[in-house]
Amino acid sequence: MKIHLKLFLLPALFALICTAGTAQSDSLKFPVSIAFTNNATQLPGSGNLGIIDMPIHPGLTVGTYKSYCAKGKHEWMQTFKLGYFYHHYSQQAIQLYSELIYKLKFTEKFGIETGPGAGYLHSFSNVAVFELNGDGVYEKKPNLGRPQFAFGLKAGIFYLFPGSGKMPVTIFFDYRFWLQTPFVNEYVPMLPYSSIHMGTYIYFNRKK
Repeated sequence: MKIHLKLFLLPALFALICTAGTAQSDSLKFPVSIAFTNNATQLPGSGNLGIIDMPIHPGLTVGTYKSYCAKGKHEWMQTFKLGYFYHHYSQQAIQLYSELIYKLKFTEKFGIETGPGAGYLHSFSNVAVFELNGDGVYEKKPNLGRPQFAFGLKAGIFYLFPGSGKMPVTIFFDYRFWLQTPFVNEYVPMLPYSSIHMGTYIYFNRKK
């Protein structure tokens, strides 16, 4: 639990360390991300190209981020995301999580980023569950879902399209390895996932 708390206290520490925040032009824009995802129950290195597995287990994630420190080619920021995914024959889930991201720009438009993330996950079984009642008859249990925890690490690349100075757009491709817990305490306490996120950031102008 202490490790999880430290994960979310780190952004505050970076905010204190960084005396020069983001540029004023960046602070006048509000970033919104949307990404399509594929979420496979596999460890890194397995599947096609070591990151992709079939069939597709689709999902959608939306979010934004807060930049804490941007100096030259380096930037520290925190994401805030809401996601949903559907896993065939197993479960579907809603995720609410945050990531602490380090971004390195090789040029003004292209770069890489990586960082840990953690948050809340609420899963719903895709398989009907029955239990024996007091009359000896099996009844279908209501599917209210299970509250769970998810944490992991991501790495990705991005490219910025300036948008002729009007509405810039960033496209990105992320690989995210994460763990869902508790899954089945008796034999699979942590379920590993390898996720591919392909999406875009759109920057809307803030009102001055």
